[in-house]
Amino acid sequence: GFAAGNRRELSPAVFAQARRVLQRFLRGENTDNDVVDLIAALSPSRPSSPPPWLERVRQSLHDSMVRPPLRSLARIAGVHQVHLARSFRAAHGCTIGEYFSTIRLSRALALLRNSRRALADVAAVCGYSDQSHLSRDIRRATGATPLQLRQR
Repeated sequence: GFAAGNRRELSPAVFAQARRVLQRFLRGENTDNDVVDLIAALSPSRPSSPPPWLERVRQSLHDSMVRPPLRSLARIAGVHQVHLARSFRAAHGCTIGEYFSTIRLSRALALLRNSRRALADVAAVCGYSDQSHLSRDIRRATGATPLQLRQR
């Protein structure tokens, strides 16, 4: 387990993977293989670290409020768009779009948890087109409405 002094932050890709496993489990589907993959993703022993340019792209995604176009990210990395997309998926286990969506949802959930801002405000700050888009993403990810999450 994770003792209080032994916590580490999950990457958005691993968080998304864990969310998918949980959703499948709650639907009663067989998740044995998914759990094995998730344990491997949580394992501290990773084969090799990604190249520095991939870290610059990842950091750029964390710093952005709207998803940058692939060509802009490729320019930041100094590599071709196709190479970037493939390398990112290999390193993080998800596409750039999935990764960014997870970051955006994590920001929104943190704001909902730690503030009393209106849902429309949270949606705007986190780069959602409107509050219904945010509500759908929250419900899909957690199975609860934003109001239900705030009441917990």
